Amino acid sequence: MEKRYFKLQLKSIFKIFPTILLITVLTFGAIGSVAVLALKNSIASQEQQVLTYGIIGNNDDLFLDIGLQVIQNTEDMNIFVKLEEMDEKTAVEKLKKGRISGYLQVPPNYVENIYSGENTPAKYVALNSPTGFGSIIADEVVIMVSNLITESQNGMYSMQSIARKYNRKNFWDNVDKLMLTYVDEIMDRHKMYEIKSLGFKENMSTGGYYICGILVLFMLLFGISASRIFSMKNSSYGRLLKMSGMKAHKQVLCEYFAYLVVTVITLLLFAVIFGIILEFNTFGIPELEYMGVVGCVGFIIDILPVIIMITMMQMAIYELIPNVVGSVLAQFLIAIFLGYLSGCFYPNYFFPDIIQVITLYLPVGCGFSFLRKTLSGEVPVVDFFLAIGYALAFFALAVKMRNNKITGDVR
Repeated sequence: MEKRYFKLQLKSIFKIFPTILLITVLTFGAIGSVAVLALKNSIASQEQQVLTYGIIGNNDDLFLDIGLQVIQNTEDMNIFVKLEEMDEKTAVEKLKKGRISGYLQVPPNYVENIYSGENTPAKYVALNSPTGFGSIIADEVVIMVSNLITESQNGMYSMQSIARKYNRKNFWDNVDKLMLTYVDEIMDRHKMYEIKSLGFKENMSTGGYYICGILVLFMLLFGISASRIFSMKNSSYGRLLKMSGMKAHKQVLCEYFAYLVVTVITLLLFAVIFGIILEFNTFGIPELEYMGVVGCVGFIIDILPVIIMITMMQMAIYELIPNVVGSVLAQFLIAIFLGYLSGCFYPNYFFPDIIQVITLYLPVGCGFSFLRKTLSGEVPVVDFFLAIGYALAFFALAVKMRNNKITGDVR
């Protein structure tokens, strides 16, 4: 009975499969076009980031002016810094409106005080939470510069203390030499720091990250394309099957496996097409080098736990919301909302840390993490068990709702 029902479900699905495939191609084309444009904009923005900062205080000091000019005219980075002198009131207003990434308040005689051994620290002000790439970079740079200044001051003060203790001659000449030594080291910062591009999470490139994000969104939106599969079901049909001896969990399994087969076949078709394209061009994405058709098909097989989880979630939603319009809307909202929070559209590092942690354990978040780790060559152990656990939970929910429909508890 179960085998016959499964074959019947498969046959009915393949009758409407061309329509589903057409809708899927149009959806994928739209997503792909938007993703390509977003990726180009992201790469273009990374090629030349302009960060604006305010400077408050007396900047007539020669050493300070030289230092600020060096920062503003840095050419060995993809980030261009623009410094604007302003008063504190203007700086606060511009910071709140997002026109500057932060401002530096320099006390009077700042460099002279450092020169003579007096500590009058400068103050950097930014918004309480990161609001974009500029503020995140600024926070990291401030920490680095703060440590650099602190250690330089320690060295300067220690040298002056020792020189005075032992009455060394040419005191100010030695102070000048040490100051210039620090300036030379900072100017020649290539020897101090090694620049290594880590990409996004799991050390992925921008392209690899968004490939995983697009694939997750594609699987989520495929549930909308396949709405006709689930709209054919009704409670009377389920009761008739129950009277024939097929329990609710067997009904759900037969219908689900038929849907899973169609989903996997669709993904494999796109994997083959994408693999053929990669044979000629990898688009500069390091994770896609040497993949080809075999690699793309193998990747779909590797992420099968995520496919099972997402397809089971979609079936549970259709069982939970019998109305087709409502269930399709729910699928769309889940794809957009959870996809956004999980970082499928844009890296979610600008969200509070608690949100980032929570989304990692939500279905879309753990699925996205599973794909990223798999593509980067890591073993997603935690994500694997989360995906299986969610799949079982969604299956239990679908069976529960099917039983309610059969018994008439839900109309």
